Formats: sequence, C-alpha cells, structure tokens
Amino acid sequence: TTEIYTLSLHDALPICSGRLDGEVQRVFDVQREYPTLIAVREPISYIEPTAFVRDAGINVNGWASLRPYRVGIVRGVGSSERGTAGMPQVEPTATMDQMMSMLASNHIDVAVNDLFSGLLVIRKLGLDGQLRAVLPPLQHIDMYHFLNERNRELVPRVEAVIRGMRASGELQALRSQITERMLNEALQGAPSVNR
Repeated sequence: TTEIYTLSLHDALPICSGRLDGEVQRVFDVQREYPTLIAVREPISYIEPTAFVRDAGINVNGWASLRPYRVGIVRGVGSSERGTAGMPQVEPTATMDQMMSMLASNHIDVAVNDLFSGLLVIRKLGLDGQLRAVLPPLQHIDMYHFLNERNRELVPRVEAVIRGMRASGELQALRSQITERMLNEALQGAPSVNR
C-alpha cells in the first residue's frame, strides 16, 4: 500500500529517516544530513532558481550579478540562501506569495524563486504582465528520490524505471502536462481585476 504525506522539509526528512519508506524530490545533498536515506541516483525532476523582476532594465547574469540589488528570497529555500549568501541586501520572506507581492510593490528589486513556482505564483496573484522571469535561470538543480535504507534493494529497480522514463520522453511529457495543468488552474483562481 502506498500512502502519500505532504510535509515541510523539516518535518518530512526526520520522519523519513525512520518511519516512512521514502522521500520524493529532494536535492542530492540531503543524504549528507540524513544518512539513513539512500539516493536513487537517476534524477526525477529539477528546479531552476530564477530571477524575477518588475523593472525590465535589470540585467541578470548569474548569482553574483544580483549583488547590487535588493533581493527577495523565501526563508528556508537552500538554493536561494546559498546563492545570495554574503550579499548586502537580501530580504528573506515567509512565502513565495509575500515575496512576489513585495516585488510587485517595489519593496525589492529582484525575487529569486524556482522558475515554475515563480510563474505559478505570478499567475495565481494576477501579476502577469507586471513581473517577468529573467532567462536563462540562475542555476539548474537536479532533484532525486530517496529511499529509507531498509528499502536499499529497490534502488536499482527504481533507477532503471526512471532511466527508461527519461529515455522514452515520458518524464518530460509528464512534467509538461503537470506544468500546463497547474498554470491553467492558477489562472482560474487569479484575481479577475488583473487578467
């Protein structure tokens, strides 16, 4: 029987280290902190930390180019925290919604978020046309499944299935379908005043 739980990163990983069978879609380095998790070494998905701006005149070319700007990040998002470490004007926020609203109201110059999640929040908040992603993304980070060490024997089988799904194009097709569906659903719920 498969049971799926939605938990925060801090809640999910300690539980997974003992009680649950696996953890879905985490960065590879998770296994350093949680040695009882065994990585499925075939990436299942990816995130792309991306700069979002209101002002079309802001040029972004890598993490270091953000230094002169007031940069918003979501507290606890490791890629954003690492990428902006040591920068003088970083504003941590509690949520993506809060960060994108701060960008829209000019409280920050740049918001850093995963490309897909950022587009989703912009659409959900009805900020299409006001905020834009600066491409290419700042970084590409592969995401992996992890299994509890007691399920170690399943790792090669799961890797083979993911490898086959990637080779056949099924993984990309699933990602595209899910992305499109979620963006359309966010548009349905966006404030009508900004559509």
